[in-house]
Formats: sequence, C-alpha cells, structure tokens
Amino acid sequence: MICHPRRVGARSESARAVAVLAAWCLAVSVVVSRAGLVLHELGGHGLAALAVGGAVTDWHLYWFAGGWIEYGGVRAWSPTAIAVVSLAGVAVELVVAAGLAGWARRRGALAASAAAWALAIHALLYLAIGAADGIGDGAWLHQRLGAARGAVAIPAALVGLVATAIAARRLAGALLTTLPPRPRAVRVALLAAALALAGGAHAALVVGELRLRPDPTYARVMATAETRAIDRDLAAWRAAAAAR
Repeated sequence: MICHPRRVGARSESARAVAVLAAWCLAVSVVVSRAGLVLHELGGHGLAALAVGGAVTDWHLYWFAGGWIEYGGVRAWSPTAIAVVSLAGVAVELVVAAGLAGWARRRGALAASAAAWALAIHALLYLAIGAADGIGDGAWLHQRLGAARGAVAIPAALVGLVATAIAARRLAGALLTTLPPRPRAVRVALLAAALALAGGAHAALVVGELRLRPDPTYARVMATAETRAIDRDLAAWRAAAAAR
C-alpha cells in the first residue's frame, strides 16, 4: 500500500496540532486550578477569617487536587461570621472571574477568558453541590437551610450549567481557529481529541496525588452529609457493641 505524501503530511500536521493544543489546555487548566485553589482557600476563607477576628491555624493544599484551611482564634463564632468565612471562597472566585472576564474582553486574551469561565463555573457548581449534599463550603448552608436548601442549590446549578454551555460554545469557537485548515467536522474531532488528552492527563495527576498522599481531613471535608451521618451511626454502634 502506497501512502500519498500529502496525506501523510496532513496527518502529521494534525497530530502536532492536537499535541500542542492538548499541552496548552493542560497548562492552562493546571495553572488556573492551582491559582484558583490558593485564591479560594487563602484569599477567600483565610482573609475572611482574619477579617472577623479569627486566625488561620492550619492548612493543606495539594499540588494538583484540592485542599482545606482551618481557622480559629475566636471562642464563639457568630452565625454571621461563620456564613462570611464559609462562603468567602466562592465569593472571591466569582469576583475575580468577573474581573478577569472584563480584562480578557479588552485584551482578547483567550487564556484569561478560559480562566474566568473556569473560576465562575467552579464556584457556582461547587456551591450547588455543597448546598445540596453538604460537601465542602456548602456544608454550613446544607445544615442551615434544611429542607429549603434547594432554593440555593437549584438556581446555582442552573446558572452554572448555562455558564458551562456558553463557555463551551465560545471557547471551542476560538480554539477551532488554532487548528489546521480542515473541514469543520475534522477540526471538531481534533479539538475533542486535544481536550480528551488534556482532561485525562489532569485527572490522572489529581487521582494519582490523592492516592499517593491521602489526607483524612480532606476526605472528611469532601464527604457528603449523608456519608458523615452514616459514619457517626457506625461509630456509635461500634462503641455500643464494645460496651456490651
């Protein structure tokens, strides 16, 4: 079988384009997620704790996964202080996302635009999932709102999903222009391959680090309210069984 030189060259060019775009997407996702983590934990929760008279007593940030921050320094935290500190991470992400979006629009910076969308979507969906299931920052809302938690979780999830759809459309359109001139269906397939490679690599880094460096505190923070309730019931049953 004889391969036409032009076809071989086109395939090689497409493969290089996919590799370059995948590397770019991976680099942007890692940088944005790491900067967002520091911003969320230290710039959000940490500064909020200091603002209400508390102090940061401990913290742990992963290189590729998430993290947590512990604050204290106040004998009795008021409901307002708890609310401010609990939601400060999400609030800071949304504010910074808005600022980045404005700057990216004026400068035409694709990476900054991607960062703005990523921070906003993460904040909205993290708030929605947390309020619904009692995970992370939303644990306080989950407990405080009780049966009315859907009033926060549902709107936040809907806005986050709409933002995801808009971001996908706009960013995909911009990224398609970076690929070699091919039929649109081919460029869409190349973009999908690049995103799959970048997403798979980032996910592998996160999963690998969580397995190599497990942290019990992080596991508790990211556990759902239902899981924590089951763990409490199981611990009580074991204590009762041991006493018997």
